[in-house]
Amino acid sequence: MILPNNAIEFLKSGNGISVVGTVSEFGIVNISPRFILEVEPTRLFFVSGFPNKTLYNLNKNPKLCISKWDNELKGNIKFLKIIGFAKNHTSGEIYEKFSKAIQSMGFPKPLAVTEVEFREYELYGG
Repeated sequence: MILPNNAIEFLKSGNGISVVGTVSEFGIVNISPRFILEVEPTRLFFVSGFPNKTLYNLNKNPKLCISKWDNELKGNIKFLKIIGFAKNHTSGEIYEKFSKAIQSMGFPKPLAVTEVEFREYELYGG
């Protein structure tokens, strides 16, 4: 599915932080803030810099939810929810591209680069 331009721009706006929700193989929900590195019409990318529940859960269950909101629009609330499927890259072209970008910002080499393919979205407000 293709994410519309207004949803892409909203994801890129502000500080670039979104909340990622995952579920373990035992049904335990985890949410975690993530910096979205790049957004394309059919997918986006974020990294995991250290062992964590998000990375572990996505290796077991690739379905996730990403949300972002903005309530600083003078009374208006804007909210985006994306459902998608993740693929964790630990080597290869995609991994190397984003790994170099992260390291150039002064961060350590990530454990994985997560690619999220969009399946559905809802955009409210704004």
